[in-house]
Amino acid sequence: MIVGPNAAGKTNLLEAAFLFSAGKSFRAGRESEMVTWGESTARVEAAFAGGSRHKAALTLDASGRVIRKSFELDGKAKPTKELRRRFPMVLFSAEDGRLVDGSPGRRRRALDLVVGQGSAAYQDALSKYNRALASRNRLLEQIAAREASEAELDVWDVQLAEAGTQVVDGRAEYVGSSADPLRNAYDALTKRSGHAAGRLSVAYEPVADFEALLRSRRGQDIAIGTTSAGPHRDDWSILLDGRALASFGSGGEFRSAALAWRLAEAAWLAAVTEREPILLLDDVFSELDHARAKSLQDALPDGQSVITTPEPSEVPGALREGAEVIEIEPKERVDA
Repeated sequence: MIVGPNAAGKTNLLEAAFLFSAGKSFRAGRESEMVTWGESTARVEAAFAGGSRHKAALTLDASGRVIRKSFELDGKAKPTKELRRRFPMVLFSAEDGRLVDGSPGRRRRALDLVVGQGSAAYQDALSKYNRALASRNRLLEQIAAREASEAELDVWDVQLAEAGTQVVDGRAEYVGSSADPLRNAYDALTKRSGHAAGRLSVAYEPVADFEALLRSRRGQDIAIGTTSAGPHRDDWSILLDGRALASFGSGGEFRSAALAWRLAEAAWLAAVTEREPILLLDDVFSELDHARAKSLQDALPDGQSVITTPEPSEVPGALREGAEVIEIEPKERVDA
């Protein structure tokens, strides 16, 4: 349990840990933001113990235009993609309620982070998609400026559609695979807390024929200078009894639904990686009433949890018992 006031750097520690599960930050819009201002590199080191012990290190090099990452395991350089599935983690955040009523970008990022941990093929497809998308958008601008021909879009449309279809399939597979864990987690949370129950589900309906859609929108895309449809514009929504929860739910229901989403993540990652995920709970209990806090405590799977809090008394007693407590102060530099 990491204890300290706001702005002490508690979330920085969880962000550093999460790098070993996803290879990227769960909050930074640009990866270079993880490097201290004025510095060109950052290094994170961690020791993991489970069936075997490992020492891992990740170095972020922000000296160029694009941040470079290098990964070491037990002193040997490894491809960064080997992080995936090796050290699964699930982040519970006080802001998770915004998964229900926040921006589509927030929901896409949440989906990409969990599926990318469990599937190297998905992360590869997403990277290919993002590269093809950037190239297509640059070409669209050149066509609008009469510096390139429309016919040059053909090759990028094919590449974008191929990678995009893999991304869509990976997202859809996750939503389908996590449906039962999501419903079961919500049932457990609401029954334990005594709050109103219901059937929780996720609606995700991507475009069926992405390549055809790209062709049909080509004129529009040239006019606006960007690709107007695709996985980068996808969205999903949380439903309670078949209705969009964002349109009628309370703040408490938002939080319960978000907790269920995270518990379903943990169940899915445990199944596909055959490793119990490390749970990172970032100031979660300060946002929960006593009943929901107790129900979350009871619903957490076995394994290690790392909890941040400004006030230990906000964490349920059973989680405090036997916990190792690390106290940090605002003026302390956190070398994460």
